[in-house]
Amino acid sequence: MALYPEVAPITARHILKLAKLGAYNSVHFFRVDKGFVAQTADVVFGRLEGVGLDARQMEDGDKSVPLEVLPEVKHDKRGILSMGRHSDPNSGKSSFSILLGPAPHLDMQYTIFGEVTKGFEAQGPV
Repeated sequence: MALYPEVAPITARHILKLAKLGAYNSVHFFRVDKGFVAQTADVVFGRLEGVGLDARQMEDGDKSVPLEVLPEVKHDKRGILSMGRHSDPNSGKSSFSILLGPAPHLDMQYTIFGEVTKGFEAQGPV
């Protein structure tokens, strides 16, 4: 993965910190919609049973990040990393989606913070 700190500095820093803390270890993909997205579960509530978080992982995993959008940054290709959130645009915590195809309806609604740079060749058709 490559992160876009120039596009979404707060979100990119947050995701990188969670990854370095190991907070994504044992988090599953709870949603895969063919041609649309594969979405990770939240690091706090989407873990495999019996795999807990330490205090630091829990604290950082429960922090929200603001919506960070730029009109020229689009959900236009497979591999874009887009922050998950609830109805509040500033409610993103740790769940994110990997686009499996273009999704222009997400533009200016969800933070794009990076892209998958390799690894798609290892999967089956989606």
